[in-house]
Order: sequence, then structure tokens, then C-alpha cells
Amino acid sequence: MEKELSKFKEIKDFNKNTNVLSQESGVYIFIANKNIPRLVGSSPILKIGETSFLKSRMKRYFNQSLEELSLLAKRKTAYRFRSYVDKHAADDVRLLFKPTAEKDLKEEEKRLLKMYFEEHFEVPPLNMGLK
Repeated sequence: MEKELSKFKEIKDFNKNTNVLSQESGVYIFIANKNIPRLVGSSPILKIGETSFLKSRMKRYFNQSLEELSLLAKRKTAYRFRSYVDKHAADDVRLLFKPTAEKDLKEEEKRLLKMYFEEHFEVPPLNMGLK
């Protein structure tokens, strides 16, 4: 996974001003500033995801209150992620992004989740499962 992470670009202040984010499609990875124990080893990766519109996805995560997210059944991942972020310092979570053609998003996310699973025998803590 380490080699894969080097292909991603860090997006600064992703949760403070979602309006300045691009609307491009790609794969994103949320990283903690410290490793988290996993079934096998440890990893700083919190979540691996894909989006057709980065700006829209981050707005979904950060422009609603945690209470509003908790009431939306289809926003479980957003709620779990925001709960984690809200409990930590602003710079404890980083966003890495790699632009990806929309037609390749699902396959790229699946490939990264599989790679993570092969290393740790589980998905990242804020992912809902393998897709």
C-alpha cells in the first residue's frame, strides 16, 4: 500500500472550505496521523473511497451537522467518518486524492480495498466493507 499512497496528492483544508475543492472524479483515502492496530499489523488508512465529484462528496461529509447525518439511513459512512473526524484535532486526518476516469472508479477502489485487505485481513475502519 505504501507505494500506492505515493501516487496520491494531499488535499489541504478539505473539511474547512469545501467550495474550493475540484469537481473531478477520483479515488480518495483518508489517513490518520498515527497507525491504527489492525487484525494483522497496523495502518494509518481510515477509509478508501471513490467519487464522481470530490467537491460534492466532501460537502456531503462536512456541510451537514452530525445530527442531520445520523438521521439519514443512506449516509452511514458519512456519519461514521464525521464522528471520527469531530473527535480528533483538525490536522489528525489527512485527505489523499488521485484523479481517476469515472469509468475506472469502482475498479480502482476495489483494487485498493483488496490490496488493503490482503495486508490486514480486514477493510479500513471507516469503510463499510468490500464492494
